[in-house]
Amino acid sequence: WYRSTVNRINSWDELCKEMKIVFQTPRYDFRLQQEIFNRIQGENESLDLYIAAMEGLYSRLSTRVPEEVKLQQILDNLHPQLQDRLSLFEFKTIEELRLMGRRAEIGRLRSAANRPEPRTSSALEPDLVYAGP
Repeated sequence: WYRSTVNRINSWDELCKEMKIVFQTPRYDFRLQQEIFNRIQGENESLDLYIAAMEGLYSRLSTRVPEEVKLQQILDNLHPQLQDRLSLFEFKTIEELRLMGRRAEIGRLRSAANRPEPRTSSALEPDLVYAGP
């Protein structure tokens, strides 16, 4: 294939475009946009890994997506607990989201950790121990 194109391709960009036409699946950008739209942060996926995956998906589109659009899509598909914690803030960049999100994620991970119920027998004040519903 390459030998047949050598004479008509003059730059790296032209080669990349030609390779996409020949080797990518039909409607690749459309299907990738759908994948981006449906990509949510996994239950145990860290914020940094989720953002990295989203940035990787966006980088594979043939047209550049504005930062504001990426930011909104990432925010919309964050873990619900992170969405709740971060809804009090406004972000102008993905980097701002990443920095504040790391702090919020610490709280999410803490709340997800299993904490054993306090034992009445070892409590100093057994009448004040949480007894459950």
